[in-house]
Amino acid sequence: MTPPDGLFRHDWVWLKRGWDRHLRTPLDKIARTEVGTWLDGGRPLVVTRRLPDDQPGDIRLGLALPGRRRIALHMAGQAIARHASPPGLRDVLTTAPLVWRDKLEWLAALTGALGVPTGVYGSLAWQHFACDGNMVYLTSGSDLDLVFRPSDLGSLERLLRELTACEAREQTPRLDGEIVLPDTSAVAWRELAALPEKLMTKSMDAVEMRPLAAIMALFQRRAA
Repeated sequence: MTPPDGLFRHDWVWLKRGWDRHLRTPLDKIARTEVGTWLDGGRPLVVTRRLPDDQPGDIRLGLALPGRRRIALHMAGQAIARHASPPGLRDVLTTAPLVWRDKLEWLAALTGALGVPTGVYGSLAWQHFACDGNMVYLTSGSDLDLVFRPSDLGSLERLLRELTACEAREQTPRLDGEIVLPDTSAVAWRELAALPEKLMTKSMDAVEMRPLAAIMALFQRRAA
């Protein structure tokens, strides 16, 4: 099923005024207030995987609040005012802890050279969009969550080698995240780097196990 309006997991959406009129599943009073306060600050919500019984045009969104509180929203797509892909590596540099910035710069240079669009999600993205020093998402144990979109086999293989080598050299921050496949489903980069016979892939509508060979066949090797 095609995601409504071209939305994908880890994208971000800003909602229209009167967003609560478009709820497919009610929120309790506390959750509604927290979501409203977040949105009143001009902040977006993250796109999450849809559920099997969702109707065409439905969307699933999430709000993460400091302290690991999570609020899930089930809405009609008409509530969306605009949407965007995950913020880029350089977009979040000033938000990231100082000790992360060299690694972010290195990743930005690497993925730029490889032609691999890369976005940030997870705690760093929430901190970026919160724009509020009193809302603390990042801790000393936070991972750096990334979504990579390689378009060919050569850039994918180089990217996996470089990420694996980086992790062997330094552990802070731990690099987590996903490789988006050409069919728009995604697989954890660490799992793909291990080259098992089968891997779990996630799309907007499903989670499934797929053979490694079928996943790699989705990529075309870039001509020299």
